[in-house]
Amino acid sequence: KSGATRIVLSWDDGCDALCRWTKIHGQRMPKLRSKNVTEKCLAAWFSEATQRFIKGNLSRSELSKLRLIPKMLENMLWWEVRWGQEASWLERCAKLRRWVSDHDGAYPSNDTLLEDSSELEKELAVWLDIVKFKKKRGTLAQDRFEALSVVPGLQELLTEACKKQQPTRTPEEWFDARCNECMQWVKEHDCQLPNSHSRDKQERSLGHWIGKMKQRFIKGQLVRQQCEQLWKIPNLPQRLNPAKASLSFQDMCDSVRVFG
Repeated sequence: KSGATRIVLSWDDGCDALCRWTKIHGQRMPKLRSKNVTEKCLAAWFSEATQRFIKGNLSRSELSKLRLIPKMLENMLWWEVRWGQEASWLERCAKLRRWVSDHDGAYPSNDTLLEDSSELEKELAVWLDIVKFKKKRGTLAQDRFEALSVVPGLQELLTEACKKQQPTRTPEEWFDARCNECMQWVKEHDCQLPNSHSRDKQERSLGHWIGKMKQRFIKGQLVRQQCEQLWKIPNLPQRLNPAKASLSFQDMCDSVRVFG
């Protein structure tokens, strides 16, 4: 049965099919666990394409075609940062050093991702954001951090950014903000819940948060107001309690012990 999810497509046909699919589905990538046959087939094709990219087995023309898929540039740069070889990392550092030198010490930024921005500027801006994210999370390897020394001031910039503290919020304010962010994300993605295994950092973060909320819900560690907020997010009741998902919030409260 596993062969049913495989699809034989030329590179161009696969990229075109995936491009059309992502545009229809809010620019998200297809999932192997989907019950939809087309989505599973495209996910399998995409998985093989990912492995070829990581191993460096794609030609320039194949890479160019792959980049036309929505959000693929960010995906490719994530793969490069996470799994790329040392030579690839050093080459990217050298490109950034030259770009900074040519622009009077300025760094490429997402604020400059305009139509007239060069492809190199867009790539470097996204790559630099990924590097900053991994440094803040403590997952940037020390040897790779040291390699950034070729870019004047970059190591100091990353170190300083890690020292900055998030604005102080109460636990209630954090919960409200997370609920609102999750609600907005779900509405923008055809009522799909975020996937904790996604390569998109926002979706992955929200997916992990939902997992934590589910555990707190099951253990009765949420107050009534928090449960009610979660129950309003489309499709989240099905994740929290599949057996009671069709009930109104009040009926669910009457039938299940969720408050300590």
